[in-house]
Amino acid sequence: MTTASMVAALQRLSGREMLINAQTADAFLSNVARFSTVKPEEIAGFEATSRETLALAYGFDDDRQADQRKAFVYQDGIAVIPIHGSLINRFGGSWGFVTGYNFIQRMLNLALDDDDVDSIVFDVDSPGGEASGCFELARLILASRRVKPSLAMVDSVAASGGMMLAGAATKMYAIPTARIGSIGVYRQHTSVKGSLAQDGVKVTFAVAGEHKIDGNPFEDLPESVLKDWTTEVNKTWDDFIAIVAESRGMEPAAVRDTQARMYRSDEALALGLINAVKTTTEAVPAFVAELADCDTPDDEEDDEMTEATKGKEVSSGLTPADLEKIGGLIAAGVGAAIGGLTRSTAIKDHGKAKGQVALAAKLSANPAITEADAIEMIDAAALAADPKKKGSPADKIPMGKGGKGKGKVAAGDDDDDDLGEDEEIVEDGEDGEDGEDGEDGEDEAEQARSQRQRQRVGGRRQRGDNVNHLDAAMGRTRQPRLGGGNGNERQVQGVAAETNALLADHAAVSGAGWSKPKSAAA
Repeated sequence: MTTASMVAALQRLSGREMLINAQTADAFLSNVARFSTVKPEEIAGFEATSRETLALAYGFDDDRQADQRKAFVYQDGIAVIPIHGSLINRFGGSWGFVTGYNFIQRMLNLALDDDDVDSIVFDVDSPGGEASGCFELARLILASRRVKPSLAMVDSVAASGGMMLAGAATKMYAIPTARIGSIGVYRQHTSVKGSLAQDGVKVTFAVAGEHKIDGNPFEDLPESVLKDWTTEVNKTWDDFIAIVAESRGMEPAAVRDTQARMYRSDEALALGLINAVKTTTEAVPAFVAELADCDTPDDEEDDEMTEATKGKEVSSGLTPADLEKIGGLIAAGVGAAIGGLTRSTAIKDHGKAKGQVALAAKLSANPAITEADAIEMIDAAALAADPKKKGSPADKIPMGKGGKGKGKVAAGDDDDDDLGEDEEIVEDGEDGEDGEDGEDGEDEAEQARSQRQRQRVGGRRQRGDNVNHLDAAMGRTRQPRLGGGNGNERQVQGVAAETNALLADHAAVSGAGWSKPKSAAA
């Protein structure tokens, strides 16, 4: 190594804030000194060697023609970008022992823009580098997470600036023997004053501005300048801590507490600086599986579950017959529940139930009463509650047994002139059967009007809208007992008493006022 190359390396260090580990400072200097001596014809060889080494580390096939290769190592949707050696600003190459921030940025942008690339792997082996350019690149990597996921694979050093860049990736793995950390900043001053004095060289400055020559290498660093540098370094350290805390999801205080120490992989994992300890060959499959939210093959918990259940059949202990029986019971229960709900809803939603809420609720709650019977009783109660309302559900009500054909009107008082005892009311035709032979009969509306005018109840004829519509409706079908008498097929004689009892029950439930008609039979 020539004196000129070492001077060039020292010039990169002297007076600048550095993100390198002091333990590897000699390696950084050596790499930078070597960098300054590389000849143009050697560059292609360094680049080819670096690329080949990177592909072999991940088992990728990179033996493509130069015009078919991507700018980065690539296979199966994975782009691999190196963060190797000493990291320097304003350099667009990667030669294995030195990598430029500009190179990493360019490769990252190309991978983000490439539709073939699903995720990005940063292969990290670096003692760190210059502070200038590192923070900007780390922020770019952190932002790229929102575009494509990334993995930093540490093999085998991620120190200082290398740690900052690696930590900015979506996930960070490290091989078991890796060294991680050195989250700190320093600024170095090199004085050649003594060496120059031995050679009889003396440097003199004419200065305009008190701090113009602060940190020059030809004299020792004044205490006041050292204090200023220390303040600046602490500010940069705060920025370093903040970006690592954000990247790794840690508390800033926890990052500060590391005090720039270097850690083994297991220690770094315990602190939260890395996400997992993996070999290089394990890293990519594990990362891809994690992205797919799948369990990785080496998941210890899954391995334990697999061993515990291996060769064992999990069973509920129920036989096919048991399952069939349970299924039948469930189906029957569901069917009954649906049927009951449908019936109850139909009764409560019936148009005239709005004025007979209490009665509708009572009828719907009694499963012994069919939907049709409940609706008929609601209609009858609604008409009975409003005697002035025209029309009656008692139109064409057959009074005889079976609810069909001719109906007998009960014998009544002799002072009724319109109908004699046992006179038949034929609704639609001579035979009373749906009007099949009643071509000369009255139309339906006229029959209804006439019937309402002539109907007898309890031995007394009720004319027009004075007819007891509820009693007429209740006579149409067989009714259950609701406290108002027997709902079986009934003779007209005495039906008024039963009807009045039902109306009394309804009044008690609904709160509606009601008194027994004077004409009702006792």
